[in-house]
Amino acid sequence: MNKKTILFISPLPPPYYGSAMSSETCLNILDKCNEWEIKNIKLNYSSSFEDVGKISIAKFFGLWVVLYKCLTYSLKFKPSLVYIMPATSSFGFLRDFSVAILIRLLNKNVIFHLRTQITYNRLKCIKSFILETAFRNTKIILLGKELIHDVAQYFKPENTFILPNAIEGHLNDEDFELILSNRINQNKLNVTFISNMMRSKGWPIALETANELRKSQIDFSFHFAGAWQSKTDKKEFNEYVALHNLTEFIKYYGFVNNENKNKLLKETDIIIFPTTNEAFGRIVIEAMEYGIPVIANGVGAIPSIIVHEQTGYVLKENTAREITNYVLQISDKTKSNYLMMSKNARTRFLKLYELTVFEKAFLSIIKQSI
Repeated sequence: MNKKTILFISPLPPPYYGSAMSSETCLNILDKCNEWEIKNIKLNYSSSFEDVGKISIAKFFGLWVVLYKCLTYSLKFKPSLVYIMPATSSFGFLRDFSVAILIRLLNKNVIFHLRTQITYNRLKCIKSFILETAFRNTKIILLGKELIHDVAQYFKPENTFILPNAIEGHLNDEDFELILSNRINQNKLNVTFISNMMRSKGWPIALETANELRKSQIDFSFHFAGAWQSKTDKKEFNEYVALHNLTEFIKYYGFVNNENKNKLLKETDIIIFPTTNEAFGRIVIEAMEYGIPVIANGVGAIPSIIVHEQTGYVLKENTAREITNYVLQISDKTKSNYLMMSKNARTRFLKLYELTVFEKAFLSIIKQSI
């Protein structure tokens, strides 16, 4: 008996950023399941993270390659389901929804997986028309219930699925307890910002927070890890550090691979994530596995991930002053408040955001859809 075919269309690493890495996870789950024949088409043609969101000749020709593959794969393999994870802003939106509209014309059964928020600008009417055309009579997977309002006009409730992102766990309970013990016995407070170094991810607010903490007289180090998208931003970062005498408090690591990220998380006491435009925030659940309280802006699905005052703090104002106040509340790691948050965060990760939980739910949605 011939297997049914799923056509998988999505950005994939490299370069490494949240949406591409999460898409790779979904592709690996489908491949491992071995229940369907999987054909995949990589949407992105960025050569590095600095290229993400920018137009180039390589990306322009890449779009035509993707469109050609979508046409030939649809006609040749006649997929029972097409899975597509589109970008929702800038050049990526035009690229991916050109692909999506072609796919809709060629295939009857399509499911979208949105990992970014839909935002509108002065061309709202045009964007709404494109979305209406692409989304008509399809299904969608969202990262949290907070994101339903973005697409409610396009999808029926029965065609809308909620599925938070997840990651594969690396720590057993014994390792976690050892890390927590070492963390508590370390007097210095280690605060960390891990994300691609884009302004929208909140690094300027994180820098201001470091300056506020310096005034508070606590013993701390502030760690930044992530790749720069802009040389101008990198220059501004370094100038701020020098101007406010933060050199002894700030450590910048650049891009960190998974191994080095895990090493940094082992030594981190608090994660801050003052992002201004986020659908989910992969770093939030990565921190939760290590029992790290997270202080993050309450955008996208983040209010569903962090239980305020139980596993971390959800920001309302997203200012350095607000973040600093929360950091100071749990800066003494020997007190029960920090320990409670740390253990609650890990428990919540294991229950909701570990990969085995995600895998079952994802495959269930695919089976329902196919």
